[in-house]
Amino acid sequence: MRRPIGVLAVAALLTLVAPPIPAAPEAPEWTVAFDDDVPGDLVLVGNTVTACPAAATACRAAEDTGSGALNNDHPMVWVDTDDDPRTVTSSSAALDIPAGARIVHATLSWAGTLPDGSGPCARTGTWPPGSPASVVLSVAGAAAPLSAPVTAGAAPPRSDRWYSAHADVTDRFAATTGPVALTVGGVWTGRGHDCAGGWSMSAVWSHDGAPRHRVVVHTGHASVGSGPAHVLLHPPGLRIAGGTPRLGVVALEGDQGIGGDALVVNGSPRPEPTGTGSQDNFFVAGATGARAPAHRNNMSVDAKTVELTGVRPGVTSVDVVATAGPDHYLLHVLALSVPLPGIALVTDVDRPVAHAGEAITQRAVVTNTGGVPLHGTSVTFGLDPACAKDVGPLGPGEHAEVACTGPAVTGALTASAAATDPAGGALTATATTTTRVIRPALALRIGTPHDVVLAGEVVTHRVVVTNSGDAALSSVRLAGLGCAGEVAATLIPGSSATTDCLTPATTAPVTATALDELGAPVTATTGVPYRIVRADLDIDVTVPPGPIAPGDVVTLTVRVRNTGDVTLTDLVVTGEPAECGRPLPDLAPGAATVYTCRLVVDGPVTVALVVSGTPALPGRPTGAVAAVHRTTTVAVAPGNPLPDIASRAPEPATPAPARVPAPASVPEHELADGGPLRSPLTPAVIAVLGVLVMTVSLGGLSSAARRVR
Repeated sequence: MRRPIGVLAVAALLTLVAPPIPAAPEAPEWTVAFDDDVPGDLVLVGNTVTACPAAATACRAAEDTGSGALNNDHPMVWVDTDDDPRTVTSSSAALDIPAGARIVHATLSWAGTLPDGSGPCARTGTWPPGSPASVVLSVAGAAAPLSAPVTAGAAPPRSDRWYSAHADVTDRFAATTGPVALTVGGVWTGRGHDCAGGWSMSAVWSHDGAPRHRVVVHTGHASVGSGPAHVLLHPPGLRIAGGTPRLGVVALEGDQGIGGDALVVNGSPRPEPTGTGSQDNFFVAGATGARAPAHRNNMSVDAKTVELTGVRPGVTSVDVVATAGPDHYLLHVLALSVPLPGIALVTDVDRPVAHAGEAITQRAVVTNTGGVPLHGTSVTFGLDPACAKDVGPLGPGEHAEVACTGPAVTGALTASAAATDPAGGALTATATTTTRVIRPALALRIGTPHDVVLAGEVVTHRVVVTNSGDAALSSVRLAGLGCAGEVAATLIPGSSATTDCLTPATTAPVTATALDELGAPVTATTGVPYRIVRADLDIDVTVPPGPIAPGDVVTLTVRVRNTGDVTLTDLVVTGEPAECGRPLPDLAPGAATVYTCRLVVDGPVTVALVVSGTPALPGRPTGAVAAVHRTTTVAVAPGNPLPDIASRAPEPATPAPARVPAPASVPEHELADGGPLRSPLTPAVIAVLGVLVMTVSLGGLSSAARRVR
């Protein structure tokens, strides 16, 4: 909670030199501008509004290297980095706070040299129009003027006189989060030898889950010259429990080129934090966060925080002594940041991504981030709420690691830590990690132009491999269809890769393989989506048994049978003799057509017939598929009697292919026979025996012969 605003008295402690220097007048009170516990911390930035003149080479070199020249030796000029016509001085700084953090308090302080002192600036300087009470503040690009009361104490002997002003500008940060760019213009100061001016921002940020600090911001006006300034910071209820407190300090006109000044806290001189590290030259015009200009030695403003290492836990006040030596400066902001007892927790898993059913281990590291011992420390796990680990006591800065194992899940796993401080206060901390269970899968689909294809037909197979799981896949490969190889380097969930494979019809399976993001193989197998059919037919010519005499008329029996498993259309028999050729009706698988034709045998005759038919495939237009052809040849000649075919011992039957079972009753279509055909040979040519030679694909002999005189 916000504590009441109060004041602190500052006593000016004197050092005696010869001849004695008169005591300085009593310094004004210091005001507590902010005092609260926050999940956050203090950040302090600032910058100058004066700079070295262009011709002062040594002075400009000192701005960059941080050592060397003093502003005492050069006629300093104004810095004006903004485009605001209302200002003749301006500079910028970056208020660097965590992303998402909000400013819960901000004090803008500015100071400059007045024209009524007795130092070099008062003697040689010039001043712009305006007033030391007004400036223009720009926060994240939004600029607006503001005013504040001005304080100006007595000047050290033979020195310039300085003023300071402070304003609460918290409301200017209401619309901002995270890092903020600041510009301050219109700081009223002179230009000339030893002139100085600048500003600072003491900001307190807050963010859920950040380590808690008690932050106290004091504003005042203490001219440190002839002797040290002593400030006792003793906010009500302050108790430093451990850790490393920090003290923020803002001063005007510290010179790096003049040593002997120091900041002593609780009896220990503190090292300068912006770069020099010196314990006897603390006020060196070093400002954190400065952007334009961005000099290490800005010749005007100290705005920085120093770590108060070595402060014992249990201390209830901070004793600050600022010494001057030969250097004189104005001290006008002191801000204290004290870490509170705290506990921190981090958690992770050994396998952020796992397959379903696999076990993972959630680990947690609990740390005592405060300055006091913690007791009864324990950790529970989101992976298995029933799993709790007792850690026991943890000293300041100590940590312990614990773990639990359980089945992998998808989502956030939150671990929780709890402990008790010596005063009985409860401390808790949580940390979250995420895990993901993956279920990789491949889907394989093959598309073809037709559902029925002929054996041996070349088919275009369009293969589509799809990532049907929830994890990315790599090295996606295909095996089968003559298309072996990689089809995609990666496939994200839901995406597909397509390739065309041109290969003869097959019944072999096709397989796709890939690797998931854990390197495990993923496979999918499928078959082709079509049916393979065989187109074939048989033609058989039978002559009657018995002897053939010259001039006999022989009746030939022609049988055509569909020996495949697809209907044949456009059937036609051609060849010699032409009278035995004719078109035939369509034949279903296993069906046959039988017809006869007559031949007058006057001499040796060769009967050569060819049958052709076109497979009738679904979805194919006529002529889209090549016809099937079969040939048979029979030699007929007069002569000795032919063997009695019916009386011959039957030859072993050639079994039909298992893929094409013959129907129980083969349908046969009888066609009208043809008239007698004259043999071209004369009866004088008589052979001994009519010889029958036939070439057939499938089928047996069946005949009916009739002798005609």
